[in-house]
Amino acid sequence: MHDNSTLLFSKYALGYFKPDMRVLEVGGRTHWSEYSSLIPHPDIRWDTVDLKAGKGVTHVATGEYSYPIADNTYDIVLAVQVLEHVRHPWRWFSELARVTAVGGYVITVSPVSWPFHEFPVDCWRVYPDGMKALCEEASLDVRECICSSEESTQYWHSRYGRGRESNSRSSILKYRWYKLASFFGYPVEVALDTILIAQKRERSLNMQTV
Repeated sequence: MHDNSTLLFSKYALGYFKPDMRVLEVGGRTHWSEYSSLIPHPDIRWDTVDLKAGKGVTHVATGEYSYPIADNTYDIVLAVQVLEHVRHPWRWFSELARVTAVGGYVITVSPVSWPFHEFPVDCWRVYPDGMKALCEEASLDVRECICSSEESTQYWHSRYGRGRESNSRSSILKYRWYKLASFFGYPVEVALDTILIAQKRERSLNMQTV
C-alpha cells in the first residue's frame, strides 16, 4: 500500500459506498482492513477473495481468473494495487464484472510510477485509455477514470516515483521531511496511480468466465 492509493480512494470512490451494500475486495489477504476502515457504513458486508487462504479471506479463488462466487453477487468489487500483478488483465476484468451485480461498480486503483515489484509477478502499468479498453471488453461503462497524484498537491516541487508508502509513523515523518525539502526547491518523490470506477451494464448478465 502507499498513501496515494488511499488519497485517490477517499476522493473519488468513497461516495459510491452506501449502507447495506455487499462489497468484495480482491487480494484482501494482506490489506483488506485499510479500505474497509475508511467506509462510514458499519452495516456494509465486506468480503474478500484471494488466491490463498488467510486471515480475513472469505473466498479462495479456484484460479487466477475464476472465483467461487455466483454471478451478480456484489454491489461493489474493489481491487487496489492488484492489476499490476495480473498476467492477463482482460480475462480478470471479465471475472470482476461477472460477480458484480447489474448496476454495481468495479473500482480499481493501480500504480503507474511505482517501481518493479514481483508479487509473484509484476506485469502492467495502465493509463486511463488502457483501463477504458479493458472495461469495453468486460461490458463495463466507465464512470470515472483518472491518472493522478494527490500526494503532489501537498508539495511545492515533486517528481513521479514511489512516493510515501503507507499511513505509518515512518510515512508521517517522511511527509514532514518532504514538505520541508520541497519548500526549498528539492523535487520530492510522489506516487502516480490510475483510479477506475466502472458500472456493470445490463448485457453483462449472461457473460461467461473466459
